[in-house]
Amino acid sequence: IGTWRFGDELEEFATFEKSMQTEFQLMFGEFIQGWGEDVELQAFVVLYYLVMFMLVLNFLLAIIVEAYMGVRKEVETLEVEQEFLTDLWDTFRAIITARVRGWPNTEDLGTILGGATAKFSVGYVELQRTGMFDDPRKVGSFLRFYSRFDFLEPPEIDRNGRPVPKNGEERSEERVVRLMCEALGVKPKRLA
Repeated sequence: IGTWRFGDELEEFATFEKSMQTEFQLMFGEFIQGWGEDVELQAFVVLYYLVMFMLVLNFLLAIIVEAYMGVRKEVETLEVEQEFLTDLWDTFRAIITARVRGWPNTEDLGTILGGATAKFSVGYVELQRTGMFDDPRKVGSFLRFYSRFDFLEPPEIDRNGRPVPKNGEERSEERVVRLMCEALGVKPKRLA
């Protein structure tokens, strides 16, 4: 537009290349010499700044919204037992209690217990078998300390050895069947 309207009047818009250079310089705050004398040039510069402002603002907003959505998704999948300050306090208390009572390193214990297959919960016997507790009383104090957290309760197991869903939850295979039946418009058959 600058070349078409101002090309034969101003050297800054004489060619398409010079127009692009001039608009690039405008983007960084350099004004065209004598821009305030011509009303049409003033309108062009003001409209150019408005368009550039809106474009940059939209790009910035898109970046911020994308980052926000990513953080929001992470927060939704984040599993916390209580609220932040209580969890922070419990973490600090667990570290201090572990040092005072001589419990093993939690990372090493987690590595050993993580290798156990087909286990839904860990009890006294499994902790003692790790060989990381030098005194059976330490195993007891470890279990007593962590038993107060609801999320560490062992799951209830059905007759097939699968965890029974808690209130409001459904098994993944039941969910798939339900969604497929809803999509097909049929009622799911129940097996007794």
